[in-house]
Amino acid sequence: MAAAATPSARMTFRFDTKDGAFQNLKVDDDLGFAFEAGTELMVTNRMSIFLDGKKALLRPRACGTFAGAMPIVREMMVQVQTTVHPRPPRWECSDDIVVIDDCGRELAGRLGNVSHAGFIAECEEKIRIGAVVQVVLPNRGKVCAEVRWAVGWRFGAMIVEE
Repeated sequence: MAAAATPSARMTFRFDTKDGAFQNLKVDDDLGFAFEAGTELMVTNRMSIFLDGKKALLRPRACGTFAGAMPIVREMMVQVQTTVHPRPPRWECSDDIVVIDDCGRELAGRLGNVSHAGFIAECEEKIRIGAVVQVVLPNRGKVCAEVRWAVGWRFGAMIVEE
């Protein structure tokens, strides 16, 4: 059995800054310390098991726009710290709605929450990012909204006109 602990320095390099949920994504390179410890256990003369653990202390800075709507700045070190600009209050709701997509189809949907600027909803079919949809919101009436993000059948839209 052999055991080892090795302090070292690591450098992160970004190879790609494209992401489906983020636009204008920028990630900085970073230099930091890393710690590594491991052990090897011999099972037979020809087979062993190697176990190791690593901890990297890096803080690459990343910034971008989430789904085209909200600027995000992140400093990453084990846990992600996020700075988000305050957003307007949301009102939870679960009203059934009809979503008219940009092809004129009427699709069954359900609201998740509503704010002065937009809403979150689910729809019976996936709605593409950038589509302009029409819905009737409670206490507000018919609005047009641009889909800013979509995950599966759930999407968030920004109201563009009433």
